[in-house]
Amino acid sequence: MKTKLILLLVAIVMSTSIFAQKPQKKVAKTPEEIATKKSTSMKKLLTLTDEQTKEIYDIYLKSAKESSKIREEMKKLMTEKRNLRKECKVDIESELNPEQISKLEALKIQERNNKKGHGK
Repeated sequence: MKTKLILLLVAIVMSTSIFAQKPQKKVAKTPEEIATKKSTSMKKLLTLTDEQTKEIYDIYLKSAKESSKIREEMKKLMTEKRNLRKECKVDIESELNPEQISKLEALKIQERNNKKGHGK
């Protein structure tokens, strides 16, 4: 009985430590790697000819390159948006007195807390 209890405790401790580990970041693949992986997979699944595989590879490559460009544009736009928000905050705070700024901060904290509890 004691050994079963000890084994159970060890299993619980190990399982929680496994789930507590942070997931590793995915390494971004190149468009060529993406196209190769997808076209090879389709070749196996659909028994494609070499010519079909090449055409499908080209289609996936074009798509992956376009997606990569869009992803980079989105990163730039998100950075611009973040900077715009900061600039707006600074401009607004320059128009307020210290008391109004502290009230505004309190309202923002309250709003954040309300949003967190809303989904539960």
